Amino acid sequence: LARNGEAAAERAATLVRRLMAFARREDVVPAALDPAALLAEAEALVGHAVGGRIMVSTEADADVWPVVADAHQLEVALLNLAVNARDAMGAEGRLEITARNAPAAMAAATAGSRPAGLREGIDYVVIAVRDNGPGMPPEVLARASEPFFTTKPRGQGTGLGLAMVRDYVYQAGGVLQLRSAPDQGTTVELWLPRGAQVPVGAAELDADATDPSLHGDATLLVVDDDEHVRLVAATQLRDLGYEVLEANSAETAMVQAIAAPRLDLLVTDVVMPGGDGPEMAARLRALRPATPVLFVTGFAGGHTLVGETVLAKPYAVADLARHVLLSLGRAVPPRDRLLEHLRLPAMRQAYLGWRRLRQPPGLPRPDAPAMLAIAASPHAFSVAVEWPDAATPVLRYVSVGAALTERLGHDMAGTLVEDASDGDGDGLFHGQVSMYRRCALRAKPASDYARYRLGDQDDSLRFERLVLPLAADGGPRVTLLLGLAVFEGSPQA
Repeated sequence: LARNGEAAAERAATLVRRLMAFARREDVVPAALDPAALLAEAEALVGHAVGGRIMVSTEADADVWPVVADAHQLEVALLNLAVNARDAMGAEGRLEITARNAPAAMAAATAGSRPAGLREGIDYVVIAVRDNGPGMPPEVLARASEPFFTTKPRGQGTGLGLAMVRDYVYQAGGVLQLRSAPDQGTTVELWLPRGAQVPVGAAELDADATDPSLHGDATLLVVDDDEHVRLVAATQLRDLGYEVLEANSAETAMVQAIAAPRLDLLVTDVVMPGGDGPEMAARLRALRPATPVLFVTGFAGGHTLVGETVLAKPYAVADLARHVLLSLGRAVPPRDRLLEHLRLPAMRQAYLGWRRLRQPPGLPRPDAPAMLAIAASPHAFSVAVEWPDAATPVLRYVSVGAALTERLGHDMAGTLVEDASDGDGDGLFHGQVSMYRRCALRAKPASDYARYRLGDQDDSLRFERLVLPLAADGGPRVTLLLGLAVFEGSPQA
């Protein structure tokens, strides 16, 4: 019974994470994915979405290549396509999702079936969603992927589903192809560039989170207005050996904090009636400046929580244990997955230099010698971060290195980041708006990487980017983003 309950909870947590990704509240995490494994995992989700009277089947080539993409975003794209197919088929039908290789060497032989916009000499992986619905006439097919275009009655469709899929595929370096005709069903194909990496498996939990000798001998105050959530968290922490105080509101928590002879850590929800967690944490820090705070939340309610330690709901016991140890300063920091993700030595050196200067909650200053050395690189760029409000920063390029300017064919200095990718359609800076904004809001470095094989040769197209948040006053609020971007053919590649 316990194992079945735990398995059900894990399935529920996975569903919640997928829903959060669908709402675009989770970070994009590109990684090498095995399309066959992804289709197998998505089959149940798609089946629930389309209903029991529509037959869903998935099939992938045995030797299908990996792709570099965000797993949640790709699942969301497939879910969008499945829902569109369900609405087109009505009560009954058949939905097939397949994955196959499209080698560059076969481009001439398959020219009639390859969409426009593919890059020459690059292998692709094609993920196709095919239904046996009524299909679309030519005039509808021509506009199907336009934003806000829909054939559904008013109030029953936004017209954004297929447009979001097209945008996702485009940012991943691929092409979306639609094929449909009346009474012949519809096929939507996602042509994604082949990744040269080995697919990344699930990350193992940090061993120090389960070391019993590191836990205990501390008093924790757990604050959550949900009685059941608070009970589970408090029980888990007591099982780890901690003394736990509980409060159901910010006011009750402040009374507990003032009366407690010892308080080593505040573990609090963010959004609560009668006073939010960040406001309560600020009051507590005025009374007990040395008390660390761990925010546990599934919805920040407009709070950016820049520079804070945050544990996202839903979480596993090991996640809670590790975050508590980190907040108490007892744990060895977890594996630096960003450092492991960086391929080029120049990127690793830049990140290590930034990390040495980092003094939480403050950020390195742009005028630090190590940061000035990075900014002098021809592959460097800088983005000014302005804060007209706390939710959405305004981003503007301040400087762009000579190597990047030559590659782009024009100087982006002084332009808004939102406008920077509209000029030549080169694709080198696709996805920069969300990446830079996330880096500014979280006050944490970010990186992305892609390497695609060129046919059967050893040559590859490589792109790697690192973005480092800086603060002019050395505080937690980001005022400048310093980045490095290296492309194929450069000396640093």
